[in-house]
Amino acid sequence: MTKLFSIEKRYLLALASSLLLIASFPLFGLWPLAWIALVPLLLAVEPTGTRKEAFLLGWAAGFVYYFISVAWLRHVTVFGWFLASVIEGSYIGLFALLSKMFFERGKKSFPFLGLLILPAFWVALEWARTEMPPLGCGWNLLAYSQTPCLPLIQGARVFGAYGISFLIVFVNAVIYFIIRGLRGKDRKNPNQRIVPAVFILFSVLFIGSLVIYGRHILSRPPDGPTIRASVIQGNIPQ
Repeated sequence: MTKLFSIEKRYLLALASSLLLIASFPLFGLWPLAWIALVPLLLAVEPTGTRKEAFLLGWAAGFVYYFISVAWLRHVTVFGWFLASVIEGSYIGLFALLSKMFFERGKKSFPFLGLLILPAFWVALEWARTEMPPLGCGWNLLAYSQTPCLPLIQGARVFGAYGISFLIVFVNAVIYFIIRGLRGKDRKNPNQRIVPAVFILFSVLFIGSLVIYGRHILSRPPDGPTIRASVIQGNIPQ
């Protein structure tokens, strides 16, 4: 796959990931798109010639994604809106860089280890950008895109937001490896078909189990005292 895409096509793929991520969050709220949103970026990153180029592809995707999805921030500070987009985009740049490093070193020994490594990279970076001072910012974690699907998001009770993000990136990685197996030189290798198929089955069963669990949680009456609570939106135009 080293010569499949020109540089222009790779940036278009990165932009496609940006648009899919944007669409999976409000205002659009097309939450199923998050499960495929990173596939174009992964396809763009692997054929890149250098790690620097991989980082720039990821940063470009991240900058566009944050710049549009947190556009409300312009009502508070235009400079802060731009600066936040630059900084937050760098985390997706780091994800692309780490993915590139794995593709260079890990795919020959056991390529499907990426099904765990890539989600781990993403979640570690989500944790870093959320928790590390002084720039910690927990906006737009990938798991937040799933809040419109109430049964599924109940899994955060068990695994937390990072666990849901891990699962979403895992599914993206499965789809990526299937596409790579179909297009790569080793597509005749039965492992390129069998191993992804096993993980697809696992993903379907696991997600189905989460939905069943979520429906059970939502159907239960409260098991303790209840209170009425209100959430008041900050007084800024959005």
